[in-house]
Order: sequence, then C-alpha cells, then structure tokens
Amino acid sequence: FASTLFSPILLAVVIGVVLSPVSDGLERFGLPNGLSAFLTLFVTLFVIALLLFLAEPVLTTLINRAPVIWFELRETIEQFQGAMRGLEETGEQMAEVLGGDTDAGDDAMDIPSVTEALLYAPGYAARVMIFIGTLYFFLLSRVGVYEWIEDKLVALSSDDMRAAEKQVSRYFLTITIINFGFGIIVSLMLAA
Repeated sequence: FASTLFSPILLAVVIGVVLSPVSDGLERFGLPNGLSAFLTLFVTLFVIALLLFLAEPVLTTLINRAPVIWFELRETIEQFQGAMRGLEETGEQMAEVLGGDTDAGDDAMDIPSVTEALLYAPGYAARVMIFIGTLYFFLLSRVGVYEWIEDKLVALSSDDMRAAEKQVSRYFLTITIINFGFGIIVSLMLAA
C-alpha cells in the first residue's frame, strides 16, 4: 500500500545520490546550496522532458501499431499452441481437476479509455510531485542528512557516506557511458 509513496521517494534519493557531484560542482563555483540544488533539479527535469519528447514518436507508433503487434503476437502464440496441443490439453485437464477456470478470457486488448486515463492522472501527478520535492530537498540537505546518520549510527561517518556517494555516482556515469556507446554501436550495425 505504501509503494505509491515510497517508490518516488526512493527513486529521488537514488537519483539525488547520482546527481550529488553536479550539485557539489555548482557549489564549488560559489553558488548557494539552495540554488545549486534547484539548478541540478531543473537540468534533471529538462533532460527527462527532452528524453520523453524524443521518445514520443516511437511511443506513438507503438501505441498506434499495438493492435497489429497484438494480433501478430497472438497468431504466433496460437501456432505454438497448435504444435504443443497435447501439452495444452494436459494443462486444461489439470485446471479442471484443480477447479480452475479454463476460460481464455476476452480477446480484446485492455487499453484504458480517456476517462480511465483522466482518473489515473492525479495519482501519477502526485507521484511526480513527491519525486520532485524529495529530489530537491535531498540535494539541498543531504550533507545534514549524512551528519544526522553519523550521529545516530556510530558505524557510519558522513565522510564515508560522501565517499560512497561519489563511488555510486561514478558507477552510474560509467554504466551510462557504456550503455550509450553500446546503443550507438547497435544502431550503426542495424542501420548498416
């Protein structure tokens, strides 16, 4: 039940740890802590919006082709089921013995209506706002959070947490560069 609240909070903290060197770099240029946290948040949201904007044509094409893709997928599954008919009959007999429902369900794809989408929108908007607020306040007060943890947990020091923060950020940057390079290579190979 709490996943709708804790999922955006946890995501914001992880992204805040990854973005902490950006915020630290802006502070080294003499910007106040609040302004560096805001600029880091603004750039992050801008990049996310840009990625969504760039992905929109692909997503629109996939959504428009969803019925065709669904039909082709069902056709492939039906061919596979025809080849494995004996196994399917055994499964149906097992379902009958166990008292399960052998109905395959309706054939239509469950695409939400506009009304359903409008009903879900406030929940998603709330999650986005929780994410944005948590990310900003984590970037703003992470040093204080680390010092509080150091006071409460003797085994961890704030310097250790900041060192771990840098290693986590470096790891995510390295993985991002590797995946970006891999994506470019695969794209070039597919284009060729």
